[in-house]
Amino acid sequence: MVQQRRTFQLEVAGQFATLYVVGPMARSSRLVLLSGCNAVPESARVLTVSVENATHLGDGAMAVLRELRRHWMATRPDGAFRLGGIFSIPFHEPDPAPAAAA
Repeated sequence: MVQQRRTFQLEVAGQFATLYVVGPMARSSRLVLLSGCNAVPESARVLTVSVENATHLGDGAMAVLRELRRHWMATRPDGAFRLGGIFSIPFHEPDPAPAAAA
């Protein structure tokens, strides 16, 4: 049995679309999230990417967000891009180096 990890949910209302990131977000999420952008109908002009439901932002998450913005603006030159929920996300931080023995 193959189990697929849900990476996003998409909500569209008129000219507005919200791409909700679900679960962890990292560089490996890039292609799936770009496909979510491409699934938005042409009638939508404003895309909000919400990371409120992301469990953490891993390596490369900010680069993915920048790429989503570039992609959206290239495909919707008269559109707008917004980021939502960023302040409630625990960023992945590397483990601290072990303390040197005294």
